Amino acid sequence: MKEKPIDKFIRHLTNIRYIPNKKELDYIFLYRVTRKVKNDSTISIQNTIFETPTKYVGDKINVRYAPTNMDKIYIFSEDNNILDTIYSLKKIDNAI
Repeated sequence: MKEKPIDKFIRHLTNIRYIPNKKELDYIFLYRVTRKVKNDSTISIQNTIFETPTKYVGDKINVRYAPTNMDKIYIFSEDNNILDTIYSLKKIDNAI
């Protein structure tokens, strides 16, 4: 059955789920990995070390990140709510 794209779109309109805001849409397209937080409160992604809050030590956490911008990454809960934003470890700052 040959159908115009607009006709197919209208026919399936009830199946479309709208995203409430742009920020949530941005989170959907991030890479997703699970990492276990080490005893020193860190995780590693693509050879970059990130510092996490100490409450996650020993836990497995769901992390989302943009591989083109590794300045910050996000910790998400099992039900896809953002819990924390974490940043790459600054070794010089930690040495002081």
